[in-house]
Amino acid sequence: MILGAAVVGAFWLFTGDSQDAPAKPSGRPLAVPETLIGLSHAEKALASKPNQAQYLDRVRTEDRRSGELLSQAYGGAPAFWQSYSAKDFGIQLQLSAVRASSPRLMLRYLDLQAIRQARPQEEVVVHGDVDCMVINSNVLDEDIKPEDVRVMYCQRSSPYLTVRITVHTDMSDTYIHRPEATAALVNQIWADLN
Repeated sequence: MILGAAVVGAFWLFTGDSQDAPAKPSGRPLAVPETLIGLSHAEKALASKPNQAQYLDRVRTEDRRSGELLSQAYGGAPAFWQSYSAKDFGIQLQLSAVRASSPRLMLRYLDLQAIRQARPQEEVVVHGDVDCMVINSNVLDEDIKPEDVRVMYCQRSSPYLTVRITVHTDMSDTYIHRPEATAALVNQIWADLN
């Protein structure tokens, strides 16, 4: 199911106005933040680790190509894709942004009563202007613990800016199990880039 959520998350579609005409992307450049909640660009954080040259080349290439593909998906709008990491760990968060609009996140409707579940396994949780795609490991109980929730990514969009944070690992569990914390981080980055 996690793979399914990742596939769903991979599709960033261009939204239109009320007439379904695509919004025109803004040409203003985007500045990639040097740090994110104390994490550095992955290639910088991991550069001091021995025997990591091949891995670092892969991270650089994946971030660069992902940013190019994101820009292409939005008609050439300015975009970036940046992985962040602590010094001794792999990629923890990825930040992507594009100067274009994206639709709000959604999933298909499930009749939870008919399938006897308290919540869906995949769910969009809304925190103000931010939508978070989460995986619920406990779908049967009404009471849910933070560790039962796994944040995949959170996204905020306006007519000329979309910001998404994808959570891979989180050594403190602050963001991976708390969509409200990840949503607050998205709002902060969105305000900085807007």
